[in-house]
Amino acid sequence: DKVIFDPDQQIQTSIRQIFTEFKRLGSALAVVEAFRKQGLKFPHRIHPNSEIMWNESTYGQVLQILRNPRYAGAFFYGRRRTRKGVDGRNKSKLYPRDEWIVLLNNIHQGYITWEEYEENQHQLKTNAARFGFYGAPGGMPREGNALLQGIAICGFCGARMRVRYRPVKGEPSPEYICEDVKLNKGGNSCQHIPGRF
Repeated sequence: DKVIFDPDQQIQTSIRQIFTEFKRLGSALAVVEAFRKQGLKFPHRIHPNSEIMWNESTYGQVLQILRNPRYAGAFFYGRRRTRKGVDGRNKSKLYPRDEWIVLLNNIHQGYITWEEYEENQHQLKTNAARFGFYGAPGGMPREGNALLQGIAICGFCGARMRVRYRPVKGEPSPEYICEDVKLNKGGNSCQHIPGRF
C-alpha cells in the first residue's frame, strides 16, 4: 500500500543516471546524447504489466522523467485533465502547477529531493527560453517574423521544423531547423535553412 522503487536494480540505476547526467550537463538533449555515447539503454514498458524492453532513450522520455514530480517523492493529481470538445472528441490540457488539484511533497521515497526537482524545472525553463519551443502539433505560429514557422516540413525526414532566431547585424534572423532525429535518437540535425537570404 505504498509507492516503492522498482525492485530491478538495473531500472533504478538507469533512472538515477538520468538525474545525475542532467545535473552534470544541464540539458535533456545532452542526457540523451550521453546515454547514446556510453551505449546505455533505457527501460520501457508498453503497459504496466508488460515485460521490460531496453531501448535507446529519447528526448521525450528524458523530459517526461525530469518533469514528473513523482520522481521527487511527490503525489500530484490534476496536472493533465481531459474534457470533451465541441466536436465530441476528448481534448487533454496540461495545467500549470498552481492549478493542479493536489500536490503533496515528501509522500514517498524519491530519486531526487524536491529542491533538486525545483532546480531541474528552473533549468528546463531556462533552456526552453534560450532555444525556443517546438511549434504546436497543428502548426500554430509563434512570435517572430518567420513566415513558415509551424508549417515548414523537413524534406529529409518529414518532421516539422522549428524556428530559432539568431542575431544578424543586430537584428533577430530566423533559421529553420529539423532536430527530430537529434532530439529522439541523439544524432545530428537533418538540416537547417536560413530564413533570411
